[in-house]
Amino acid sequence: ISVSGGTAPYTYVLTNNAGTINRTGNLTTSAETASESDLPAGNYNLTVEDNIGGLALTSINITQPAPFDADLNQINDVSTQGGAEASLEIDINGGTLPYDYTYTIGGSTPISGQITSIDTPTLLENLGAGNYVFSFTDANGCTTQSSIAIDDYSPLEINLTIFDEITCNGDQDGRIRIQVSEGLPPYSYVLDSSDDTFDRSGTLTFSGQSAFENNLG
Repeated sequence: ISVSGGTAPYTYVLTNNAGTINRTGNLTTSAETASESDLPAGNYNLTVEDNIGGLALTSINITQPAPFDADLNQINDVSTQGGAEASLEIDINGGTLPYDYTYTIGGSTPISGQITSIDTPTLLENLGAGNYVFSFTDANGCTTQSSIAIDDYSPLEINLTIFDEITCNGDQDGRIRIQVSEGLPPYSYVLDSSDDTFDRSGTLTFSGQSAFENNLG
């Protein structure tokens, strides 16, 4: 806070529109300055009175960065058991560039990095299964945390069962149920008969889903 003109000394009152701040102070000369710290964001009004009762009024708006948080999105899965084919995107919101980050995998030694642009999400590749815990710090020292679990690949499981037997010799009314789980959906299947008469194919979109093939002989 600085003052020019009028007659020294000066007294001032600083208030905010929210009614939570009311600070007073004195300046003995126009060359002196004062500062008020630990103020929240908002609109502030300053009233200064000089030694002979002259008043000056001004206002100022103190802004703050948008709330600081980080979103973690898994882009690719682990596609082999014990493999490292997964990838993550880091999407930062708010805070102030640049952002430093560290992450651990199941309590491992921290791995560090820095994000200097948020025009596009930051991509981390060649990741294995585990619980990833991230800590982010922006240029102002603000912090946020985020975590994500990457699952290991589970081998594909297939259950093929006869749902309806063939009624009579030569009939073509048999039914088979195909059920697939684990692995990585979606699944494509091919049912191959010995003489190619009843060859079938199809797609299952999620783990545990069943498909039925009808009119089999």
